[in-house]
Amino acid sequence: MKCNKCGSELESGAKFCAVCGEPVPQAPEGDSAPQQPYQSAPQPEPQQAAYNYGAPQQDASYSYGAPQPQASPVYANVPPVSGTAYLVWSIIVTIFCCLPLGIPGIVFASKIDKLAAMGDLAGAQDAAKKSKMFSIIGAIVGAVVIIVTIIFYVAVIGAAVSGSYYYY
Repeated sequence: MKCNKCGSELESGAKFCAVCGEPVPQAPEGDSAPQQPYQSAPQPEPQQAAYNYGAPQQDASYSYGAPQPQASPVYANVPPVSGTAYLVWSIIVTIFCCLPLGIPGIVFASKIDKLAAMGDLAGAQDAAKKSKMFSIIGAIVGAVVIIVTIIFYVAVIGAAVSGSYYYY
């Protein structure tokens, strides 16, 4: 063992350095093992929670005490949407009423189930709203065109049947 002040070799059991007189630090009695460096307390292992079907799952990488992500309150009351009904009405409108307004209805109706499956409920609601809008407007425009066409044919046939011919 060496002296902390002058670096000279010390005799075993010496209480002072023979060269400089510096007191030698003594190890406590019965403790001859070298002291270990400071170690932090062991960290608790993350507990593996049982899978709860239907409940949102959390990633295991979150640390203890960190704020946990919350479900957005905006989408908490959004009901699930199925695109089947919108698709059927859009196809009927396309075939029987108004082709230019039925096609966008079909396009938006086909997006509803894909967006809902990806978890984009707001996008699915928006696509359903647009599909419904195009289907309703297409049905109204188609009905108006059919009524105007019927009135036109009745007027033309009525004029032809009335027998009012002018000969010059």
